[in-house]
Amino acid sequence: MTTAQLRHYQLKEGGDRTAFLREFLDVFWNGVVPARKAYGFSVEGAWSVNEADEFVWVVSHPGDADEFAAAEKAYYDGPERAALPVEPASFVAHMELRLMTPA
Repeated sequence: MTTAQLRHYQLKEGGDRTAFLREFLDVFWNGVVPARKAYGFSVEGAWSVNEADEFVWVVSHPGDADEFAAAEKAYYDGPERAALPVEPASFVAHMELRLMTPA
C-alpha cells in the first residue's frame, strides 16, 4: 500500500507572479524534493495553476496513513528540512492537505 498526500497551496500575492513562482519553485525542486526523498517520499507531480498564485503537488510514501505521518514527522524534524535556505511555508498564504489511498 502507498499513501499519497495532495498538497494545494494558495501562494502569497504580490509583485511579479512569474518571479515569485520561480523563487518558490527553486526552493521546492532544489530543497524540498531532495529532503523529502531522504525520508522515503516520492514526488508524484507538481503543477502551477495557470493565471493564479496556486501550486499543487502530490507526495507519496510506502505504507498506510500512520506510516506516512511518522515519515512526515521525521522529515519535518530532520536536518535536511532545517537546512533549507528559506522556509517554504513563508511563500504560502493558505494550504490544504488531503491524504489519499489508491481507489
